[in-house]
Amino acid sequence: MLDHNPLSSLSQDTFIGLQSLMYLSMVDTSLQQLPHPSLCQHMPALDWLDLEGNLIQTLNYSILKTCSKLEVLLLMDNRIRRVPENTFQSLWKLAELYFKSFQYCSYAPHVRSCKPNTDGISSIEDLLANIVLRVSVWVMAFITCFGNLLVIGMRSLIRAENNLHAACIKVLCCADCLMGVYLFFIGVFDVKFRGQYNRNALLWMESVECRTIGFLAMLSSEVSVLLLTYLTLEKFLVIVFPFSNLRPGKLQTGRVSVLCEKPLPTTICFLRLSR
Repeated sequence: MLDHNPLSSLSQDTFIGLQSLMYLSMVDTSLQQLPHPSLCQHMPALDWLDLEGNLIQTLNYSILKTCSKLEVLLLMDNRIRRVPENTFQSLWKLAELYFKSFQYCSYAPHVRSCKPNTDGISSIEDLLANIVLRVSVWVMAFITCFGNLLVIGMRSLIRAENNLHAACIKVLCCADCLMGVYLFFIGVFDVKFRGQYNRNALLWMESVECRTIGFLAMLSSEVSVLLLTYLTLEKFLVIVFPFSNLRPGKLQTGRVSVLCEKPLPTTICFLRLSR
Protein backbone atom coordinates (compact mmCIF):
# COMPACT_ATOMS: atom_id res chain seq x y z
CA MET A 1 0.00 0.00 0.00
CA LEU A 2 1.28 3.43 -1.02
CA ASP A 3 -1.69 5.48 0.19
CA HIS A 4 -1.31 9.18 1.08
CA ASN A 5 2.22 9.52 -0.29
CA PRO A 6 3.17 12.53 -2.45
CA LEU A 7 3.79 10.65 -5.71
CA SER A 8 3.14 12.92 -8.66
CA SER A 9 4.54 10.43 -11.19
CA LEU A 10 5.93 6.89 -11.45
CA SER A 11 8.60 5.54 -13.77
CA GLN A 12 8.25 2.33 -15.74
CA ASP A 13 10.84 0.59 -13.52
CA THR A 14 9.21 1.46 -10.19
CA PHE A 15 7.66 -2.01 -9.75
CA ILE A 16 10.55 -4.19 -11.02
CA GLY A 17 10.74 -7.51 -9.19
CA LEU A 18 7.10 -7.55 -8.03
CA GLN A 19 6.09 -10.51 -10.17
CA SER A 20 3.77 -11.94 -7.48
CA LEU A 21 2.11 -8.67 -6.43
CA MET A 22 -1.68 -9.08 -6.49
CA TYR A 23 -2.91 -5.97 -4.66
CA LEU A 24 -1.77 -2.38 -5.19
CA SER A 25 -3.34 0.64 -3.51
CA MET A 26 -2.30 4.22 -4.28
CA VAL A 27 -5.11 6.28 -2.75
CA ASP A 28 -4.68 10.06 -2.44
CA THR A 29 -1.09 10.12 -3.69
CA SER A 30 -1.49 13.15 -6.01
CA LEU A 31 -0.52 10.88 -8.90
CA GLN A 32 -0.91 12.71 -12.21
CA GLN A 33 0.34 10.16 -14.71
CA LEU A 34 0.56 6.38 -14.82
CA PRO A 35 3.75 4.64 -16.01
CA HIS A 36 4.23 4.40 -19.78
CA PRO A 37 4.04 2.40 -21.89
CA SER A 38 2.49 -0.20 -19.58
CA LEU A 39 1.51 -0.21 -15.92
CA CYS A 40 1.57 -3.96 -15.25
CA GLN A 41 4.69 -4.91 -17.19
CA HIS A 42 6.48 -5.97 -13.98
CA MET A 43 3.26 -6.95 -12.10
CA PRO A 44 1.64 -9.61 -14.29
CA ALA A 45 -0.30 -11.14 -11.35
CA LEU A 46 -1.98 -7.87 -10.28
CA ASP A 47 -5.73 -8.39 -9.84
CA TRP A 48 -6.72 -5.41 -7.62
CA LEU A 49 -5.71 -1.80 -8.36
CA ASP A 50 -6.97 1.15 -6.32
CA LEU A 51 -6.19 4.62 -7.76
CA GLU A 52 -8.90 6.57 -5.96
CA GLY A 53 -8.43 10.25 -5.15
CA ASN A 54 -5.57 11.10 -7.51
CA LEU A 55 -5.04 13.66 -10.27
CA ILE A 56 -4.90 11.25 -13.22
CA GLN A 57 -6.07 12.94 -16.42
CA THR A 58 -5.32 10.39 -19.15
CA LEU A 59 -6.04 6.71 -19.47
CA ASN A 60 -5.56 4.59 -22.59
CA TYR A 61 -5.20 1.06 -23.94
CA SER A 62 -1.38 0.90 -23.84
CA ILE A 63 -1.26 1.69 -20.10
CA LEU A 64 -3.54 -1.23 -19.19
CA LYS A 65 -2.78 -3.71 -21.97
CA THR A 66 -0.57 -5.95 -19.77
CA CYS A 67 -3.02 -5.96 -16.83
CA SER A 68 -4.87 -8.98 -18.21
CA LYS A 69 -5.49 -10.52 -14.77
CA LEU A 70 -6.95 -7.37 -13.25
CA GLU A 71 -10.36 -8.03 -11.65
CA VAL A 72 -11.02 -4.85 -9.64
CA LEU A 73 -10.14 -1.31 -10.74
CA LEU A 74 -11.01 1.82 -8.75
CA LEU A 75 -10.70 5.21 -10.48
CA MET A 76 -13.03 7.41 -8.41
CA ASP A 77 -12.22 11.07 -7.74
CA ASN A 78 -9.71 11.52 -10.56
CA ARG A 79 -9.60 14.18 -13.27
CA ILE A 80 -10.09 11.86 -16.23
CA ARG A 81 -11.80 13.84 -18.99
CA ARG A 82 -11.73 11.40 -21.88
CA VAL A 83 -11.46 7.64 -22.13
CA PRO A 84 -10.53 6.15 -25.55
CA GLU A 85 -12.96 3.53 -26.79
CA ASN A 86 -10.52 0.59 -26.54
CA THR A 87 -9.05 1.44 -23.11
CA PHE A 88 -10.44 -1.62 -21.30
CA GLN A 89 -10.35 -3.99 -24.27
CA SER A 90 -7.58 -6.19 -22.86
CA LEU A 91 -9.13 -6.50 -19.37
CA TRP A 92 -11.34 -9.52 -20.00
CA LYS A 93 -11.22 -10.66 -16.35
CA LEU A 94 -12.26 -7.25 -15.04
CA ALA A 95 -15.35 -7.78 -12.89
CA GLU A 96 -15.64 -4.52 -10.92
CA LEU A 97 -14.95 -1.01 -12.18
CA TYR A 98 -15.49 2.23 -10.27
CA PHE A 99 -15.56 5.71 -11.82
CA LYS A 100 -16.44 9.20 -10.66
CA SER A 101 -19.05 9.62 -13.41
CA PHE A 102 -21.58 7.14 -14.74
CA GLN A 103 -20.91 8.07 -18.38
CA TYR A 104 -17.55 6.26 -18.42
CA CYS A 105 -19.20 2.89 -17.79
CA SER A 106 -20.21 2.84 -21.47
CA TYR A 107 -16.54 2.28 -22.37
CA ALA A 108 -16.49 -1.06 -20.54
CA PRO A 109 -19.72 -2.87 -21.49
CA HIS A 110 -18.19 -6.30 -20.71
CA VAL A 111 -17.65 -5.47 -17.02
CA ARG A 112 -20.22 -7.15 -14.79
CA SER A 113 -20.34 -4.39 -12.14
CA CYS A 114 -19.59 -0.76 -12.99
CA LYS A 115 -20.28 2.00 -10.47
CA PRO A 116 -21.91 4.44 -10.28
CA ASN A 117 -24.59 2.54 -12.18
CA THR A 118 -26.84 5.56 -12.73
CA ASP A 119 -26.70 9.33 -13.09
CA GLY A 120 -30.31 9.79 -11.99
CA ILE A 121 -31.65 9.68 -15.57
CA SER A 122 -29.96 6.73 -17.27
CA SER A 123 -28.73 3.48 -15.76
CA ILE A 124 -26.65 0.49 -16.81
CA GLU A 125 -29.80 -1.26 -18.05
CA ASP A 126 -31.99 1.56 -19.40
CA LEU A 127 -31.78 4.93 -21.10
CA LEU A 128 -34.51 6.14 -18.71
CA ALA A 129 -33.75 4.73 -15.30
CA ASN A 130 -37.23 4.42 -13.78
CA ILE A 131 -40.92 4.20 -14.60
CA VAL A 132 -41.64 7.78 -13.52
CA LEU A 133 -39.23 9.15 -16.14
CA ARG A 134 -40.61 6.87 -18.86
CA VAL A 135 -44.22 7.83 -18.24
CA SER A 136 -43.32 11.53 -17.91
CA VAL A 137 -41.44 11.56 -21.23
CA TRP A 138 -44.33 10.02 -23.17
CA VAL A 139 -46.98 12.20 -21.48
CA MET A 140 -44.99 15.42 -21.99
CA ALA A 141 -44.19 14.52 -25.60
CA PHE A 142 -47.89 13.98 -26.37
CA ILE A 143 -49.07 17.11 -24.53
CA THR A 144 -46.34 19.29 -26.06
CA CYS A 145 -46.95 18.20 -29.65
CA PHE A 146 -50.75 18.08 -29.46
CA GLY A 147 -51.11 21.34 -27.50
CA ASN A 148 -48.83 23.38 -29.74
CA LEU A 149 -50.32 21.98 -32.95
CA LEU A 150 -53.73 22.95 -31.60
CA VAL A 151 -52.54 26.51 -30.92
CA ILE A 152 -51.01 26.77 -34.41
CA GLY A 153 -54.26 25.55 -35.94
CA MET A 154 -56.41 27.95 -33.92
CA ARG A 155 -54.11 30.89 -34.67
CA SER A 156 -54.35 30.07 -38.36
CA LEU A 157 -58.17 29.94 -38.33
CA ILE A 158 -58.87 32.92 -36.06
CA ARG A 159 -58.06 36.36 -37.41
CA ALA A 160 -55.47 38.13 -35.26
CA GLU A 161 -55.30 41.84 -34.48
CA ASN A 162 -51.53 41.81 -34.82
CA ASN A 163 -50.34 39.43 -37.52
CA LEU A 164 -46.66 39.76 -36.58
CA HIS A 165 -47.28 38.83 -32.97
CA ALA A 166 -49.41 35.94 -34.15
CA ALA A 167 -46.51 34.82 -36.36
CA CYS A 168 -44.14 35.01 -33.38
CA ILE A 169 -46.49 32.86 -31.33
CA LYS A 170 -46.64 30.31 -34.15
CA VAL A 171 -42.85 30.20 -34.25
CA LEU A 172 -42.79 29.62 -30.48
CA CYS A 173 -45.27 26.78 -30.90
CA CYS A 174 -43.14 25.23 -33.64
CA ALA A 175 -40.10 25.44 -31.35
CA ASP A 176 -42.04 23.72 -28.56
CA CYS A 177 -43.13 21.03 -31.02
CA LEU A 178 -39.47 20.29 -31.72
CA MET A 179 -38.99 19.64 -28.01
CA GLY A 180 -41.96 17.28 -28.13
CA VAL A 181 -40.37 15.43 -31.05
CA TYR A 182 -37.14 15.18 -29.03
CA LEU A 183 -38.98 13.65 -26.07
CA PHE A 184 -40.84 11.26 -28.36
CA PHE A 185 -37.60 9.88 -29.83
CA ILE A 186 -36.02 9.61 -26.37
CA GLY A 187 -38.98 7.42 -25.42
CA VAL A 188 -38.60 5.33 -28.59
CA PHE A 189 -34.88 4.69 -28.06
CA ASP A 190 -35.51 3.91 -24.39
CA VAL A 191 -37.79 1.10 -25.53
CA LYS A 192 -35.22 -0.01 -28.11
CA PHE A 193 -32.35 -0.24 -25.58
CA ARG A 194 -34.43 -1.54 -22.66
CA GLY A 195 -32.35 -3.86 -20.49
CA GLN A 196 -29.11 -3.48 -22.49
CA TYR A 197 -28.39 0.24 -22.61
CA ASN A 198 -24.77 0.02 -21.44
CA ARG A 199 -23.87 -2.27 -24.35
CA ASN A 200 -25.18 0.31 -26.82
CA ALA A 201 -24.51 3.56 -24.92
CA LEU A 202 -21.29 4.48 -26.73
CA LEU A 203 -22.70 3.76 -30.19
CA TRP A 204 -25.89 5.63 -29.30
CA MET A 205 -24.10 8.77 -28.03
CA GLU A 206 -21.96 8.92 -31.17
CA SER A 207 -24.80 8.10 -33.59
CA VAL A 208 -26.40 10.46 -36.11
CA GLU A 209 -29.78 9.94 -34.44
CA CYS A 210 -28.53 11.12 -31.04
CA ARG A 211 -26.81 14.16 -32.50
CA THR A 212 -29.86 15.03 -34.59
CA ILE A 213 -32.39 14.96 -31.77
CA GLY A 214 -29.91 16.78 -29.54
CA PHE A 215 -29.69 19.48 -32.19
CA LEU A 216 -33.51 19.69 -32.33
CA ALA A 217 -33.75 20.07 -28.56
CA MET A 218 -31.11 22.79 -28.51
CA LEU A 219 -32.72 24.57 -31.46
CA SER A 220 -36.07 24.51 -29.69
CA SER A 221 -34.58 26.04 -26.56
CA GLU A 222 -32.64 28.75 -28.41
CA VAL A 223 -35.64 29.84 -30.52
CA SER A 224 -37.89 29.99 -27.46
CA VAL A 225 -35.40 32.00 -25.38
CA LEU A 226 -34.61 34.49 -28.16
CA LEU A 227 -38.22 35.13 -29.11
CA LEU A 228 -39.47 35.39 -25.54
CA THR A 229 -36.63 37.78 -24.71
CA TYR A 230 -37.53 40.00 -27.66
CA LEU A 231 -41.29 39.97 -26.94
CA THR A 232 -40.68 40.71 -23.26
CA LEU A 233 -38.40 43.63 -24.12
CA GLU A 234 -40.95 44.98 -26.57
CA LYS A 235 -43.76 44.86 -23.99
CA PHE A 236 -41.47 46.43 -21.39
CA LEU A 237 -40.79 49.41 -23.65
CA VAL A 238 -44.48 49.84 -24.45
CA ILE A 239 -45.48 49.84 -20.76
CA VAL A 240 -42.61 51.88 -19.29
CA PHE A 241 -42.36 54.42 -22.15
CA PRO A 242 -45.93 54.61 -23.54
CA PHE A 243 -45.48 58.03 -25.20
CA SER A 244 -42.00 57.56 -26.63
CA ASN A 245 -40.78 56.13 -29.90
CA LEU A 246 -38.71 53.46 -28.14
CA ARG A 247 -40.62 50.58 -29.62
CA PRO A 248 -39.90 48.39 -32.63
CA GLY A 249 -42.02 48.79 -35.72
CA LYS A 250 -43.64 46.05 -37.72
CA LEU A 251 -40.63 45.74 -40.00
CA GLN A 252 -38.22 45.29 -37.10
CA THR A 253 -40.53 42.77 -35.43
CA GLY A 254 -40.73 40.80 -38.66
CA ARG A 255 -36.96 40.79 -39.06
CA VAL A 256 -36.38 39.65 -35.50
CA SER A 257 -38.98 36.92 -35.92
CA VAL A 258 -37.26 35.60 -39.05
CA LEU A 259 -33.82 35.89 -37.43
CA CYS A 260 -34.93 33.99 -34.31
CA GLU A 261 -36.70 31.38 -36.38
CA LYS A 262 -33.81 30.25 -38.58
CA PRO A 263 -30.22 31.48 -38.87
CA LEU A 264 -29.28 32.72 -35.40
CA PRO A 265 -30.40 29.75 -33.25
CA THR A 266 -29.21 27.31 -35.89
CA THR A 267 -25.74 28.87 -35.83
CA ILE A 268 -25.64 28.79 -32.02
CA CYS A 269 -26.65 25.11 -32.00
CA PHE A 270 -23.97 24.15 -34.52
CA LEU A 271 -21.32 26.01 -32.53
CA ARG A 272 -22.29 24.24 -29.29
CA LEU A 273 -22.47 20.78 -30.87
CA SER A 274 -19.13 21.22 -32.60
CA ARG A 275 -17.26 21.61 -29.29
